[in-house]
Amino acid sequence: MSESIPTPAAAGADTILVGVDGGAPARRALEWALRRAVRSGSTVRAVWVTAERDGDQSEQSAAGALGYQVERAVAAAGLPATTAGSVEQEVARGDVVGELRRHAREANLLVIGTNFHHGVIGWFKGTRALTLAADAPIPVVVVPDVELGSRAGVVVGVDNVGHADHAVLWAATEARVSEQELVLLQATPLMVGAAPAYVEVGALHADLVEEARESVEKLAVEMREQEPGLTVRCQVTSEWPVQVLSQAGRHAALVVVGSRGLGAIRRFVQGSVSSEVVLSLTGPVAIVR
Repeated sequence: MSESIPTPAAAGADTILVGVDGGAPARRALEWALRRAVRSGSTVRAVWVTAERDGDQSEQSAAGALGYQVERAVAAAGLPATTAGSVEQEVARGDVVGELRRHAREANLLVIGTNFHHGVIGWFKGTRALTLAADAPIPVVVVPDVELGSRAGVVVGVDNVGHADHAVLWAATEARVSEQELVLLQATPLMVGAAPAYVEVGALHADLVEEARESVEKLAVEMREQEPGLTVRCQVTSEWPVQVLSQAGRHAALVVVGSRGLGAIRRFVQGSVSSEVVLSLTGPVAIVR
């Protein structure tokens, strides 16, 4: 592959901030950011945060480890080795969450890895990552340790049917920039007890799904008008939102959710058990406020 990251001056591009440590998820986050930067012309800024108590020697060690992670991510993305020189690298001291929040004020997108897994340590590490997703002033992409090269499509969860909220608008732009298909996904499960006893549940649910389909298709027309040339596909399902988003994450290049749109994600931001589902997504997920 002969592509390299375009210079910001040539692209008038934004900045992608990547939180880096020595783990595989952080390397995947870097790889995701590099792949994104190839298409958008963005600057990638990689930041490694060390503890305040660590001395100069530890800071020097972190700088070397950061450079090594960048080189490995460049290779994983299939980019020329010289691309590593285009990545801004910085070692900071302090609290990881606090430092990345501070650096996020000068970026347009924050990308972090997640090494969530079932168990006390996995819960702690994963929750720390998504604390950033909940509080950062910019959209956050959370990347697990999964293969990235063969994925396709930007899937966005649609909550207020027929209304292009921030998550949908952001997803449409991201799909255009990354040259991916945009999938508008609306989940319309019938809540238990939502229908009166005298109503035939199957017929009611079919009507609800059809109504949702019509609204999503109208939204698709709006997105095509706003982003000419963008391929938009609608998907309406009767499954639960978090279930179908998790399924989409297995193959999508990116799943996009709104922190104030989907009820499940809103509850996650407030500390709900829905966080487990989001953390368990099997692909990159963007959280947009």
